[in-house]
Amino acid sequence: METVQSVQTTATPASIGAAATGMSVAEAACLISRSREYLYSGLRKGQFPGTQFGRGWTMPREFVESFVRDVLQRGLSISFENYAADWRARNDAEASA
Repeated sequence: METVQSVQTTATPASIGAAATGMSVAEAACLISRSREYLYSGLRKGQFPGTQFGRGWTMPREFVESFVRDVLQRGLSISFENYAADWRARNDAEASA
């Protein structure tokens, strides 16, 4: 009979939650058909919503999925930059209400 070895992890509940609500830049780039460099540039400039963890970035999963749903699948005519600005404005308004 085999025994199961325990696995040590440095993940904290906060980092686990971040993984569930965020996605990597590489994953986001693939979903929205943009380059990683384009997304990194926008994240560094503050144009796109995202969080930096050390040297890496994550983007809100809700934001990327809503862009895919609203723009790519429904065919809305709006740039990624404008969509990001509108999304951030809506979220800021909801947070302050």
